[in-house]
Amino acid sequence: MLQQHSKLFSQDLAFNKRANFDYQVLDALEGGMVLTGGETKSAKLGNIHLNGAFVVPHGSELFLVNCLIEPYQSKETLKEAKTRSIKLLFKKKEIAYLTSRIKASGLTLIPLKVYNKRG
Repeated sequence: MLQQHSKLFSQDLAFNKRANFDYQVLDALEGGMVLTGGETKSAKLGNIHLNGAFVVPHGSELFLVNCLIEPYQSKETLKEAKTRSIKLLFKKKEIAYLTSRIKASGLTLIPLKVYNKRG
């Protein structure tokens, strides 16, 4: 019953299908993304692609690089798809832990799934 209830509050938007083939997944964490209004609308429509995306530490922050979000197609504007660095939201302790693991072990952080939580 709990699994069915949680499915009502989350909607999968994108999967990284090659992640399990190209990498050995050691751990999975959940974090947020800072998106603009048009990017949020486009992502909710499923126009987000994780192929080749990875996470890079910069100072005390983490950024998602090489993630393609197609622009929201309204009637007035037609723009080209672009990639940009997207800030990820984690707790300070999680960022410090992940940054130290990246530098010490040479691990790569990759996104496995993007989903919408609670509408």
